[in-house]
Amino acid sequence: MDDQILFQRQWYLKNPDLPSPDEGRQGLAGASARARLLPQSPNDIIGRYRAYIILTYIDVAVAQAALPGYLQLAPPPGTPPGKHPAMYSFGTHEHVHPRFFTLWDYSYDEALIGLPNVLLRRADGSTTGPFFHMTAVRLDNLFADEIGVAMGFPKKMAKFQVTNNSYSFRMGGGPIMVGQFQLSGGVFDSSFPNFQVIEKFMLQQPVITQSPLGNLLQVPFHIFTDTAVMQPATAAIEIADMSLPGLPAGKYNFQGIDVAPIPSAYHSIHDWQMSPPQSIQQ
Repeated sequence: MDDQILFQRQWYLKNPDLPSPDEGRQGLAGASARARLLPQSPNDIIGRYRAYIILTYIDVAVAQAALPGYLQLAPPPGTPPGKHPAMYSFGTHEHVHPRFFTLWDYSYDEALIGLPNVLLRRADGSTTGPFFHMTAVRLDNLFADEIGVAMGFPKKMAKFQVTNNSYSFRMGGGPIMVGQFQLSGGVFDSSFPNFQVIEKFMLQQPVITQSPLGNLLQVPFHIFTDTAVMQPATAAIEIADMSLPGLPAGKYNFQGIDVAPIPSAYHSIHDWQMSPPQSIQQ
């Protein structure tokens, strides 16, 4: 079977022609590290993400309102009463492409709001997990948007303005999110204790979603932190409206991960790998 057809079937894509790659974007140095990633599948999608990442706690009522009915919250040990962890990432992807076919090579901005540590409720009353649930994704690339929509991810196109220390996006009107970021400490790696706290509970969980066809899927997603470059950062963000489930309108300030693991912010440049979805029986 033709590789392109197989790829489209693995990712539930109906369009026989994927969008053309963006032109004129410059890749990040060191992207060749992806060649060492294991395990590998020919239908993986791989890339690199440069982002300010925020880990925080939000009210349980806010988190619960962002969940579909088949999921329930399962906050990890140490979570304050009445709270649930949330993750916000504001960044730029580089060299995103199917592993087997580098002609499709995309760079684009993407902001993601999500809740780690959620469980699937099965029909017999049992639960399974934990999973990561995306509550809102805003981006400016049709390739990533089409694949995300086919998976049931809450992706919508937006317009971005990004600099080294500022990040904002809008959808037709004024900015929905405006952020100011400042590096606040020395470079650290995945052995940093505060990072290990959040990696254990919030990273490397498979994404759970429901496709437009109604079937439940888990999408294996791995962040390669062993080769990542990370640095503490402070963040000041303002959200203008209620269009981002899990991140209500308001002004927020976050200290660096060098001060505490949660709530905190850090800057990361890392490789990632997303593997084809797997059906889940409910």
